[in-house]
Amino acid sequence: MNSYEIAWWVIGISAVVGAASFWVLLGYLRFGLLRWLMPAVAIAFFCAPVRVPNYEPQLAPAFLVAIFELFFQIDGQAQASLRMLGIACSVVAVVVTILYFAITRLRGRTTSSQT
Repeated sequence: MNSYEIAWWVIGISAVVGAASFWVLLGYLRFGLLRWLMPAVAIAFFCAPVRVPNYEPQLAPAFLVAIFELFFQIDGQAQASLRMLGIACSVVAVVVTILYFAITRLRGRTTSSQT
């Protein structure tokens, strides 16, 4: 395994640990949709890949590219990475919301039909 693969493994494992932390924290507070939404969006936020401007062959996490381009480059090109972050987080949020309401609706039908 090269350093590029190791870096992605570290990012992926860190995203899963962060998502698990959200899951546990929101479980204590008894939030329904938010308990499913926050971990999924956190994984999407940390793992969304984007090409690095002026260094095309490698992908990097979009949030890191956005931070680097916004704060450390004079003429930073953060639009692509911010767009990717927005798309990834939005798509995951919509899919998780639809699945959550579909599953809760199915559960409601099965419990009401059993009584």
